[in-house]
Amino acid sequence: MKIISLQWFTSRALRASMCLGLLAVLLMGTTFGQTANNGQRRLVVSLITDRSIYKIGDEITLNVLLTNISSTPINLYSYLAPGESASISVWVKDEASGRDIPQTVIADSITPPPPSKDVFIKLLAKHVYGVALKSTLANFGVEKQGRYEIIAEYHSPIPSSISFGLPIWSAEDGTLSSNRVTIAVGN
Repeated sequence: MKIISLQWFTSRALRASMCLGLLAVLLMGTTFGQTANNGQRRLVVSLITDRSIYKIGDEITLNVLLTNISSTPINLYSYLAPGESASISVWVKDEASGRDIPQTVIADSITPPPPSKDVFIKLLAKHVYGVALKSTLANFGVEKQGRYEIIAEYHSPIPSSISFGLPIWSAEDGTLSSNRVTIAVGN
């Protein structure tokens, strides 16, 4: 009898949940995401967690996915990192009260200015680009039992003035919000 390691199972489960989440976003004609300046929806942000039930003190993995739902490519700055000065912000709310949870650690990566157009990726139509962010629940201010809602936001830190002639998703295109993910935290 073959013994399957927990790591193998976990990585399979994570891949399956990411695929299912992406499929759900693409199929349901989602209302999240944002419109570009021309009023056409082009980019959608999706949030998937590694699981839905945690214990106090656990580590959480947030998969933030950017999906090009338009029929044309979008150029994105390839450096995805947490923080208001970077490109990904994460917010946690207490589900019962609706109040924001103050974070104990505020991640704010400094975004280096793009040295050339080579640091932009061309996100083709119907393609996905993303990042897996790992942190402890305590860093997000989650230190007691309860149910919490998590939302991620994408905001390009690069202004259109330094696009190297590429049609980029820039800071002027605004902030895009993800779907809300609810997690349960117990002992």
